[in-house]
Amino acid sequence: FLAVVHRLAASRSISARVTACSLGPVLWGHLDFPHQLQLRGVITRALHDVDVIVRKSTATVLHEIAELVFDPRAVPWLVLMCERAMTDPEPQLRAAAMTLTWHLSEHLPNAFLGDASQGSRSLRRLPQRSDPTFAEVYLLQCKLLPVATRLAEDRAPSVRL
Repeated sequence: FLAVVHRLAASRSISARVTACSLGPVLWGHLDFPHQLQLRGVITRALHDVDVIVRKSTATVLHEIAELVFDPRAVPWLVLMCERAMTDPEPQLRAAAMTLTWHLSEHLPNAFLGDASQGSRSLRRLPQRSDPTFAEVYLLQCKLLPVATRLAEDRAPSVRL
């Protein structure tokens, strides 16, 4: 099924590229990590798409995937996607980056310690400083801080809300 996603993503049609990206959350939980990497490539390319409609739908998809991700290997990629979306010229995409940044910051401990079956309802706090995952979670939150700061100071009011 991933081959179909790749074909849709390579299409000239805007709706095909949006569809390819929109299949991400549906497929995510059914793919092993190497195939998730391929899907991440499709989504990353969609976030860099020349057409704003594709980029906007990709921002929605990223938020849906962030709700599903409880794998510490995927979190740094989501942080990179926040950084990319924050520099987009489209205010709606920057606003989506703000929401995603806030969501990731809040749920980072779950990605490392949480139970995926509980979803975002099972909030956990930072691990103890003696825990080896503390540094990973803390450093990712530190990477998100400048993103959130830049978005909070954005010139468009819709981004700051």
